[in-house]
Amino acid sequence: MKRQLLTVALALCALPLTALAGTKQSASIDLGQAVVISGTHLQPGQYVVRWDGSGSDVKVKFLKGNKELVSVPAKLISQNNAMSPAVRIGSAEDGSQTINEIDLSKITLKFTE
Repeated sequence: MKRQLLTVALALCALPLTALAGTKQSASIDLGQAVVISGTHLQPGQYVVRWDGSGSDVKVKFLKGNKELVSVPAKLISQNNAMSPAVRIGSAEDGSQTINEIDLSKITLKFTE
């Protein structure tokens, strides 16, 4: 009987961990201007960003509707951001506008490319 209780208890403890491992994180962002990220041109409009990975290294996918437009490596930084979502844009060497980072309420996605 003790052995069965221990087995059930261990299974119940592991259940939340497996549920968390399969979840994908996402957010909606609004681009006010055309940008280029990893060679892909994104026009102004609303996008969904979805990221997954372990630790601080994640892969961020930009989606328009159900269509994935580009997938980019990023660093996930845990921090509280006063303004969220906020898209930080910078200039590339060729003069085009590029996304440097996306600030969400509790994390920042910093693009490494």
